Amino acid sequence: MKFAKNDATSFSKTVSESASSIFEKVYPVIITDKQATKENILKEIAAIKQKWVQKMLLFSTTLDMV
Repeated sequence: MKFAKNDATSFSKTVSESASSIFEKVYPVIITDKQATKENILKEIAAIKQKWVQKMLLFSTTLDMV
């Protein structure tokens, strides 16, 4: 996988640029090479889930206040 890191970086950049027209903020996460372990990938997924839950709770609470 000689070009995997460059491909992942390029793909992330393209998706982030496209998504920025839809979403206010885009937070790409790129895990490559020796950091791409099952443990690190699962940690990042858990962190993303936690951020999503926090945002949904904030959004839900805001709607309840209206």
